[in-house]
Amino acid sequence: MKIADIILDGGTQPRQEMDNKVIQEYAEAMGRGDTFLKVIVFTDGDKYWLADGFHRVYAYKQRNQTEIDVDLRQGTLEDAQWYSFSANKANGLHRSNEDKQRAVRAALAHPKAAGKSGREIAEHCGVGEKMIRKYKDDPTAALPQSNLVTGRDGRTYDVTKLRERGKTTEIVDGGSGAVIETPQVVTKEEHEASMFTGESDAIHRANMAINNLNQIKQNDPQRVEGYKKVAQFISNNL
Repeated sequence: MKIADIILDGGTQPRQEMDNKVIQEYAEAMGRGDTFLKVIVFTDGDKYWLADGFHRVYAYKQRNQTEIDVDLRQGTLEDAQWYSFSANKANGLHRSNEDKQRAVRAALAHPKAAGKSGREIAEHCGVGEKMIRKYKDDPTAALPQSNLVTGRDGRTYDVTKLRERGKTTEIVDGGSGAVIETPQVVTKEEHEASMFTGESDAIHRANMAINNLNQIKQNDPQRVEGYKKVAQFISNNL
């Protein structure tokens, strides 16, 4: 499957940040011919969302590989998101406490959590029930924030340092998969982080907008009104 066809910013990356060292190690191992598990992709027949295997995909991209074998599963974006909350709980790169917290917070706010017990959600996310109760009892508890973001080249950058440079560009938040604005850098390596492969600027920004819309909670009382505003904007500009 072509990597360019796989959506990486659909809210299916619950990690706090990507690990550039691991990406590099994976890329080197791939160069030696080591075998890796297939990344897991969900499809509704039209779109393809990566649910597990972000470090592997970035390693393939670092090696300029354009096609990879995938474990393709039928499902919606919600199915892909829900699966991603359970990714790496038993294998792959060890999850930090921040990774687990992000997965739990996202799982509790997800439509598929409706009707599930704390024990079921804990088992799905690979955490203890105590953590589920903590965030279920205090829904206003803030998600852990990170100053580190990962560029599309797989490298990790410190946003606080970039902001001191004064210019802006766009790179991918390794925790959420969202594309965010940060100050631009002048080094070749960091400049490459702002590049997106296989997308025009219009498609790139459309994907950003879709990703933002996916963050609207199902129980938000103004959800429908928000969608109507988007529909009106599209109607006025087509």
